[in-house]
Amino acid sequence: MFLASIIGIGFTMAFFIVGSQFFASREGLDPQLAKGYSLMVGIGGCILAAFISSKLFRPKRIIANSMDQSNIIAVLKEEGCNIEEEIQALKDAKDQELEEMKELGFDVLLDISKKE
Repeated sequence: MFLASIIGIGFTMAFFIVGSQFFASREGLDPQLAKGYSLMVGIGGCILAAFISSKLFRPKRIIANSMDQSNIIAVLKEEGCNIEEEIQALKDAKDQELEEMKELGFDVLLDISKKE
């Protein structure tokens, strides 16, 4: 994280300084406009640094989206949820909410509510 911050600061400031010198040397360009362009170039350096940092420092966590019936029941119990209350809440849910759950991959939870 510290190294990514250093990369971000370095790229941002380097791009800003180079942009500032470049636009300041242009004749006929308003000084305030030159500062604005320099800031834009600095922001470009920041975006480039973010891209480089994202490639150099991959996330350490892997999110698994697979759920089966035993897994979802275990998760609900771990969270202190009452399975019967969750099933009743699903039966009372609107169709739009149920469609969103299907799109997000929570079909297993919906299947449990249909069996009860």
